[in-house]
Amino acid sequence: MTDSVRAQLVQAYNWIKEGNKHQAEQILISLLAAHPQNADAWWLMANALSDPQEQQEALEEVLKLRPNDEKARKMLARIAPPPPPPPVEVSADPFADLLDETPAPKSSAPSTRSASPATSPFDDDPFGTVADADDDPFAELEATPKRRPASEPIRKKAKSQEKAHWNPWALGAIGCFGLLFLICGGIYVAVTQFGLQMSGVVSDMMEDIAANPTFVAAMAADPTLAAAMQNGGFSFSASDTLPDDVTQRGSIRAGESMRASVDTFVDDSWTFQGNPGQTYVVEVTAMDNTLDPMVAIYDHDNRLVAENDDIDFGSNTNSRVEFSVSGTATYTIVVSAFGSGGSYELRVR
Repeated sequence: MTDSVRAQLVQAYNWIKEGNKHQAEQILISLLAAHPQNADAWWLMANALSDPQEQQEALEEVLKLRPNDEKARKMLARIAPPPPPPPVEVSADPFADLLDETPAPKSSAPSTRSASPATSPFDDDPFGTVADADDDPFAELEATPKRRPASEPIRKKAKSQEKAHWNPWALGAIGCFGLLFLICGGIYVAVTQFGLQMSGVVSDMMEDIAANPTFVAAMAADPTLAAAMQNGGFSFSASDTLPDDVTQRGSIRAGESMRASVDTFVDDSWTFQGNPGQTYVVEVTAMDNTLDPMVAIYDHDNRLVAENDDIDFGSNTNSRVEFSVSGTATYTIVVSAFGSGGSYELRVR
């Protein structure tokens, strides 16, 4: 691999690390046009693309060139869509079985009250106590109704016995609101699950890239990156001035540790009072598996003093900086997330 090709790979890797995947994609397109057999370039392209189908094609190129590449095989298995389920055969007429049934013919023989109980197929009134007296369950309807004695009070029906009347418009409105609630709940759950899955995919991608010995060697060949790796850290190019859009978490003193949760898009800030001539170490440790923390120190003029992304590139994604204080002043510690936010512990010593 020539120095020019290695430099382009390192630049594309840095763009991916910083989230500028479009710029990394442009570099890799030009590189692959001249070197289509470069498996490292195809691997970076799979991590720079966002479309699963295009990622799959890039990973297939990697496996053509490196059939035993386990990282490419794992990533391909993760993004490849599952095969569609077999079609379910549905009858064209869901009521066909009902139409095939032939109803039993009704008996045309008239019922007689003088029939013997032994020859009658069933007792006409199943609630009667004497079969002969209850052969005709509708006989009472033909009799003259009895008058209610004047002394007997009129009994009102209980509310539970009264027929309820429902407004069809009210029922329709209730149904619509219930359906809307279910749809919104389903969308919320789906979006939440998708966000968690994508966060895991991005985290796995970055771990696979960082663990690739080819790219570690390529970064070591770059003088700037090699110096950062030898010093036990990796800089992420924080803003030269203190950002305006931050969440103020409070103050911290030397020897203290604080815990908080940083947002994906909004950084956290802590104030720190430094003593002249003292050297301090600020360390940020992730408290969950989703956070890759970054830390930056700004002086009283809001100018960048020190920054760090990874303590040990490729193996320890926590952040640590060491800086000296020239005069008594208030410094600002900014904690941010590379990728998804999460919980962290801030320690000053």
